[in-house]
Amino acid sequence: MNKNITIPIALVAVALLVLFLPVILLPYTVNMKSVENLTFESSENFMIKEEKWFYPLKGQVIPMGNETIPIGIAGQTYEINFGRIPQNSSTRKFINLNSSNPAKTELYVSGNITPFMIFPQSLYIKGEEKMEIAFNGTEMGNFTGTLLIRNIIPKNVLAERLMGLV
Repeated sequence: MNKNITIPIALVAVALLVLFLPVILLPYTVNMKSVENLTFESSENFMIKEEKWFYPLKGQVIPMGNETIPIGIAGQTYEINFGRIPQNSSTRKFINLNSSNPAKTELYVSGNITPFMIFPQSLYIKGEEKMEIAFNGTEMGNFTGTLLIRNIIPKNVLAERLMGLV
């Protein structure tokens, strides 16, 4: 091929890639669902599918005394309620994550409960994984917030390689 023709073809190819890359990467489907206080969002594009789960978080820390303390643990599936715990103790919950394809999972916590939460910030899953989160009751009070679980699922081999899943 002539050298003079190769350079303009390469420039046109790069220009087309730069022009259409945002269109390929922008989400083209977005779904939202809510059950009780739990919210789920889903979006996808050519490369990835993104799922976001927003779980309300609750925890109450009460003073530790000589008397009997009523400790409460809640088991709803639409929120993560650590219940009532004595000061300077902790409690934990387990979340089952399931993905038929390899996925990167990121966790974020917001609200006044944030400094008392212990959780993995990022992990890779394939199949079923059990993830532990803990509430550390170092200060007395009522604490609330939101746990965001973000799954990034590649839709092709290129995306898997770019995410380091292969």
